Amino acid sequence: MKRLLPTITLLIFLYLMGCTAHPAYSIGQSWRDNQCDNIMDAEERNRCISGAKQSYDDYKRESDAAIGK
Repeated sequence: MKRLLPTITLLIFLYLMGCTAHPAYSIGQSWRDNQCDNIMDAEERNRCISGAKQSYDDYKRESDAAIGK
């Protein structure tokens, strides 16, 4: 049960803030940035951090281009 509490809390928080794509993307990028710190290889870590810093607008533009919008 203790392992589910953070997940449930996050879901409630996202529900209450009316989670749209942009805030969800920001939360995901913050998590990804934290995960990059665990990578031992400096070059790979820098690449990971660079990807985690991509703005939502850039992400959306690339995503739309990939699906042909």
